[in-house]
Amino acid sequence: MVGLLMGQTAENVAHRFGHHAEQMDAFSVRSHQRAARAQEQGRLAPGGGEVEALYDADGATFPLDDGVRRDSSIENLAKAQAVLRPQVRQRTPGNSSQITDAPPG
Repeated sequence: MVGLLMGQTAENVAHRFGHHAEQMDAFSVRSHQRAARAQEQGRLAPGGGEVEALYDADGATFPLDDGVRRDSSIENLAKAQAVLRPQVRQRTPGNSSQITDAPPG
């Protein structure tokens, strides 16, 4: 524990290694496209060896990762605004995990 949010850590790593939003957006698009294709092919589905379904307290089943952005594109991601450091626009909700897009509040 270093007292930083995941998003802050990601910003620090991006700055340290010279990663820019365009690079992160392109990587994110490829990642989402690959994940969507793997889900469609059954490789990232329960029983496929990589993913287990989740069940909530009411017994509802969640068989797939709902964070895959199937409509991801460079154009869509370029519109996403950074939350932690908007003046830099490195890590945005479009190129980061849906649970670490921004600080709570």
